[in-house]
Amino acid sequence: MRKLLTAVLAAAAITVAVPASTASADTPGCISRAEFKQVKKGMTLAKVKQIADTNGKRDVFSTGGGYSFQVRSYRTCSPYSVVTVGFDKRGRNPWKVSSKFGVWV
Repeated sequence: MRKLLTAVLAAAAITVAVPASTASADTPGCISRAEFKQVKKGMTLAKVKQIADTNGKRDVFSTGGGYSFQVRSYRTCSPYSVVTVGFDKRGRNPWKVSSKFGVWV
């Protein structure tokens, strides 16, 4: 019994020690509804890419006065659905989420 308990505790310790994957490789190239819900205002473009497993496609870009804005569309994992995310940037700061829009059919 003592050996069984030791084995179970060792297995639990190994499970806890293994870090979780940062990208959800279950939906490469498209964004799922669950991944879209993880995207929050203020996140960097790099973090959104990590969540969605894709950079998306830049549809709109504008810059002026040290301020830049871009809108990216993401292919959804379900047909007939739409996701766009807006990013702002001031100077040399990283691109950050300023808005998001998604419709699932």
